[in-house]
Amino acid sequence: MPVPRSILWFGLVLCAGCAQPRAAVQAPRAESAAQCSLPAGADAQAALALYDKWKADLLTADGAAGFLRVRRPNSGKQLNSTNSEGIAYGMLLAVYANDQPTFDGLWQYEQLHLGAHGLMEWEIAPDGTVIGEGAATDGDEDMAFALIMADARWGRGKLAKSYLDYARAQIDLIWRYEVDHSRGDQLTPGDQWEGAKIINLSYFAPAFYRVFGEVSGERAAWQRVIDSGYLALAATSGDNGLVPAWSTPEGVPTSPPNTGHPTHHQLDSCRTPFRIAQDYCWFSEPRAQPYLAKIAAFYARVGERNLVDGYALDGTPYDGATLHLAAFVAGAGAAAMAITRQSQLRDEAYRELIGWNTALGGSEYYNKSWSVLGALMLTGQLTNLAAR
Repeated sequence: MPVPRSILWFGLVLCAGCAQPRAAVQAPRAESAAQCSLPAGADAQAALALYDKWKADLLTADGAAGFLRVRRPNSGKQLNSTNSEGIAYGMLLAVYANDQPTFDGLWQYEQLHLGAHGLMEWEIAPDGTVIGEGAATDGDEDMAFALIMADARWGRGKLAKSYLDYARAQIDLIWRYEVDHSRGDQLTPGDQWEGAKIINLSYFAPAFYRVFGEVSGERAAWQRVIDSGYLALAATSGDNGLVPAWSTPEGVPTSPPNTGHPTHHQLDSCRTPFRIAQDYCWFSEPRAQPYLAKIAAFYARVGERNLVDGYALDGTPYDGATLHLAAFVAGAGAAAMAITRQSQLRDEAYRELIGWNTALGGSEYYNKSWSVLGALMLTGQLTNLAAR
């Protein structure tokens, strides 16, 4: 039987024996994938094997009220707590690994821990109590996109509502509570912030917003979110592509009041090239390529094996930054996929992610999640399954 186009990217199949996906939404076609190249020897099955290890190490039913959650063994306010970001990563990984029971269990856990605006509270203790109030936009948008991909892969699903109904409701909540309509529809960090006065650029996921526009029927509205985000990226990224963790939309590194959040390039902001690479590889966004060229060139000058977990915006290693972690390597590898001359950076990043070498320090949950996300991206499996 012919392999459906929606699970092909550079001729690689998502996994042998996967059910044929069904796209209920006419999302934009991702015709630009040929601009992004896979590493030499990219192995889809090796990436899926990483997913199995991720499940064994981090997925648990303990404290999940009969469902599933992603635990954080060595990070968070309490050890083995769960955050919305982790549930979102788990949902993304599960849908691309064609693991519907895990996907459903994670989403059902999410539905038990909704805040005042109907979005998941930031952090949940192992016993199910809320220890971090308020929603975080990055987790919320990743969940919404994962739900759309679930509809594309599995159809309606077996939950109380269809995946697509859940996705539309989630997108509406993000639009209402996590987009600042007084600042040109700029993305905010969450539902309990003072709008987009201060932003986190690593939350900006333009490829997802194109799909949100199709699903919600609000293409022009989500295009404004894309445009405002690219303006902020251009104002903030500088000559080397490094962006601060927190800044104003005008590009001034700024810590949110009373938080002590960092403003250097670190384990939040290193996700930015990954999200921008998705927009370039899937949708051929011209504003993405110059940024990816800058950041890939910086990472290549440093050397993939020498990347550490923080940089001052002038490119010098940040004080105390010594760990070599998967989140940085995944972003570097994704950026290099889009830049032909950075094939060495791309290939080295892939080999490290597949080998788990980058997940040995820092937050175990965070870096193991990014090892799998990066491996899926670099083996051509992380793409828009709803594309026609």
